[in-house]
Amino acid sequence: GSVVMRKGQHAVISKHDGHLTITDDATNNNVAWTQHELVLDGKSIYAIAHELERDYSVTVTVKNGQLATLHFYGRFDTRLQSLTDVLNALKTTGKLNYNLTGRKVTLY
Repeated sequence: GSVVMRKGQHAVISKHDGHLTITDDATNNNVAWTQHELVLDGKSIYAIAHELERDYSVTVTVKNGQLATLHFYGRFDTRLQSLTDVLNALKTTGKLNYNLTGRKVTLY
C-alpha cells in the first residue's frame, strides 16, 4: 500500500519487521537544538559530529571511515548533559571510541 504524509510528519521503517511508523514530531526534532536538545534519530556519525561541534563548541574529527555506515539514536538535554556524557553514551554502543583533548574530539 501507499501512505500520504502531511507536512511536518516523520516516517521510520523498522529494519527488523518492516513496520512503518509515522509521527508528527519531525518539526520538533529539526528545531530541538534551539531548545537545548540533541536528538539523534538515526543520524550518521558525520551529522552527529556537526551537531556536537555546534552544541558544545568543539572540533570533531572522524578517524574511522567505517563509522560512516552506522546510525545512532538518542536524546540529550545539552543543558544537563555534558559532552562527555554524550560521548560516553555513544561509546556504550560498542561501535566507536573517542579521544577528548581540550576542545578537540576524535571519533574512531
